[in-house]
Amino acid sequence: MTVVIALIIADLGLLALGRMDISLPIAANVPATPPPAGVTPAPRPATVEPPLVQPGEARTAKGLTGWVDVVNVGAGVASVIGWAVDHQSKGPAAAVAAYADGRRLAWARPALRRQDVADALHVPSMAESGYILELTLPQPGGLQPVVHIVAFDGTGGHAELSYSAAYPFKAK
Repeated sequence: MTVVIALIIADLGLLALGRMDISLPIAANVPATPPPAGVTPAPRPATVEPPLVQPGEARTAKGLTGWVDVVNVGAGVASVIGWAVDHQSKGPAAAVAAYADGRRLAWARPALRRQDVADALHVPSMAESGYILELTLPQPGGLQPVVHIVAFDGTGGHAELSYSAAYPFKAK
């Protein structure tokens, strides 16, 4: 599958178009999704678990920017792929997490190579800003949950990432 990505950073007045070829399985009980073609994981293990937060609460960090590029949904599971950067540190966000119904569903430290992001932002140190989150979805009464994807900086500050109009887990 080929995905066309539009990066729009309002604070920077930046618009960049990119293209990424990806191939991900959509199946229940998949333990881990391999990185998309052309995306190389960096050797940065996730070591500090992000705090449990509610989107919109205090400590919002203004230097965090990111995007949910692709969401693959299977029976009770989803893979969320995107990027998140911290403009203050001029590198990847410290962590990205998914929240629904007041609980954390998954988290990861951005470590996938996203040269398109570094090139669009003109910051080479942001190249390893890609992430993949593997979610087991809560199913309250069979309804689609509202899932918030949140990036964290190194001090616990956080900001909700941007979604496309097709994002399946937003509030209706």
